[in-house]
Amino acid sequence: MIKQPWELAQHTRTKHELLRRYLAAWFPILAQSGHRRIIFFDGFSGPGIYAGGEPGSPIIALETLVRHTMFKRFSNIQFLFFFVENDIDRFKSLDKELARFWSRYSGGKPSNVVIKTYNEVFKSAVVRMVQIIRSNRRPVPAFVFIDPFGFSGIPMSVIHDLLSLEKCEVLINFMYDSVKRFISTKRPDLVRNFSELFGTDEQTYRSVLNLDVNDQKRFLASLYMDNLRKAGRCKFVDSFELWDNSRGRTLYFLIFGTHSVTGLKKMKEVMWLLDPVAGEISAKGDMGQISLPLEPDLSELQEAILSKFIGQQATIEEIELFVTTDTNYVIRHARTVLKQLERENMIECLSERKQRGVFPPSTILHFKVSNDRLFELKTPN
Repeated sequence: MIKQPWELAQHTRTKHELLRRYLAAWFPILAQSGHRRIIFFDGFSGPGIYAGGEPGSPIIALETLVRHTMFKRFSNIQFLFFFVENDIDRFKSLDKELARFWSRYSGGKPSNVVIKTYNEVFKSAVVRMVQIIRSNRRPVPAFVFIDPFGFSGIPMSVIHDLLSLEKCEVLINFMYDSVKRFISTKRPDLVRNFSELFGTDEQTYRSVLNLDVNDQKRFLASLYMDNLRKAGRCKFVDSFELWDNSRGRTLYFLIFGTHSVTGLKKMKEVMWLLDPVAGEISAKGDMGQISLPLEPDLSELQEAILSKFIGQQATIEEIELFVTTDTNYVIRHARTVLKQLERENMIECLSERKQRGVFPPSTILHFKVSNDRLFELKTPN
């Protein structure tokens, strides 16, 4: 008899919403890019259902695809889903939930949707998927969702193998709370798990023990993201922090890694939808009782743009690329800042256009503000 399902906590709802919204953009973007095969890989799939009947991540991924308004246009594309679950009871539950999902879907499972379920550990399933991708003549896009129940069994070396694939992206649940709870122990197995998780040696583990709680959080999250960039040779890494409001503490970070500017742009847009103030953390406390600003403070972005382009000419595309890859903000924030700078006569448009405050493709802007003005700027509205 299955020991689960669990109750669906609010932080899990937020995690699933981020996954759903990103996949809703990811599937059609790749399907329209000439790819004939697209892979979704769920490394810790779970039982497929929660105590209240809510769907787990495998069902969310499938539903996002087949109920997408554009899905019927993609009949010539194969969508391959890998669902991996090591616990036998959860695995059996997942198979039942998959069958139940297709029984409710009109026409049953589409022929271009292929599902592979594996009752095995994450690492061995990754080896199989990597072999399948490398056997193809052309790169196969893959989105890998890694949502473990602790922090063992997902060594950085395996993530490195995934990110060695040209078209692979990862969304990893970095279980900070679990790491923190066990960080003070000197059990050899936990020290080994720590070293495998971060791709570091035992000396790094011992150095963490000397930090206070707040410093540990910043250090551990930064260490994981830095090693994802280095060991995984990942071009772009971003994170979203998930809180347990009932206990007032961070549970985990959703860490996203990609080689694609488009992927980074879309994920950041989703993060800003979930956190319209900072784009990086789930809400703390009771949102109904806390008064929060509905818009972010863009003064930091304004300073960053001016520091980068002061005295130069730049296209709107160059500015937007900088904002996407080098700041925490997204393109709509950049355009708000540019409108403000133009109102204050700090930039000049060198291209033809229909009206001020709009920046069509290939628009060239001249940043004419001087260094003396850089620290006297007004905060954009």
